[in-house]
Amino acid sequence: MPPSGHLLPAWLDRVGTLVLLTVVGTLAAFVASGVLLGLGLGGDELFVASIVNYPLVLLLSVGCGVVVGIAGASARTWSGTLRRAGIVALVLLALGAGAMATFSSLPRPAFDAASFRSAAASGDDEEMERQAYRAVEQDVLLGLSRTEARRVLGDPDRISGTGHVWTWNVGMINDAIGPGDGGRLYVIFDPSGRVKSGKVDTSL
Repeated sequence: MPPSGHLLPAWLDRVGTLVLLTVVGTLAAFVASGVLLGLGLGGDELFVASIVNYPLVLLLSVGCGVVVGIAGASARTWSGTLRRAGIVALVLLALGAGAMATFSSLPRPAFDAASFRSAAASGDDEEMERQAYRAVEQDVLLGLSRTEARRVLGDPDRISGTGHVWTWNVGMINDAIGPGDGGRLYVIFDPSGRVKSGKVDTSL
């Protein structure tokens, strides 16, 4: 049996490799998730959720780093360490990208007109904003007459002088970071009195 003094440097080297790869793997996972989300993989909802729940994103990144560190530190040579760590990192990247793509392909909840009107009556800005975005993204308002739009959305908070733009206040938007801005649902009618477009924004 070799002296214990000969085992200590090898043990320290293995621990040092584990720590180094864990740190590098964590940073790589965190940066990669940000890049993939920034490129639109997973959609806007996942991007916003990652900002709001950044501690969870950081925790998942640390988990990936630990897996990469353990895989790399289990090898006996530096070439084996780098090879194993690289393979595991690529597998985790592929799994993460696949999970994001799967999330973005899931069907989104449909616009609920009753929920929008109820939220407007009770002052529930978050539900109004949620339903307003769904109405615009799912094009459910296009082609509606003024009478139909009023029946679906309720009475608007403001009607432009020409009557071609109806507005509903939906509370603060763009507030994932910071206080946000006052948002509105804009419904624009064409000269025939049918809805031609809609958007949720701070101004028209």
